[in-house]
Amino acid sequence: DLRKCSVIGIANDINNSSTSETGNNGSALSKYISRRVVLDDGQDAEDLKVYLSNKIPSVADVKVYGKFQNASDSSNFDDLSWIELELTNTPLNSSSRAGFVEYEYTIPAANKNGSDIFEYTAGSATYTGYKTFAVKIVMLSSNTSAVPRIRELRAIALQV
Repeated sequence: DLRKCSVIGIANDINNSSTSETGNNGSALSKYISRRVVLDDGQDAEDLKVYLSNKIPSVADVKVYGKFQNASDSSNFDDLSWIELELTNTPLNSSSRAGFVEYEYTIPAANKNGSDIFEYTAGSATYTGYKTFAVKIVMLSSNTSAVPRIRELRAIALQV
């Protein structure tokens, strides 16, 4: 009796390649890109902390990127490059009872000046700090049935 049979098929669209993710078209199949965040007038930021609660299987990985624009930069925001944020806080126990643990990402020191303030070059101009930012999360896995899960994204713009 086929009326009592049912199947729900699920496929995860994920791969294990993050080539060219710093540009506008990366090779990763599974990614989340936040909306642009524009800080209030007079509130330029100098650093960024991103917190994610992740559940990452051993065959998977999560990469976080940031895109930043200074208030005086007239470039098109979409044409700016993504910067891969570095993992600054690896949880001691990645297999907690709930399964989700908090990871912390920040702007790498290579993208900061001597005063520990974010700095970037667009064209021939160098800009310090930012007014607008966005976050991109890239999920990677070598096994389509073991994928990373993410919840509780928090991005905090900081003044040093």
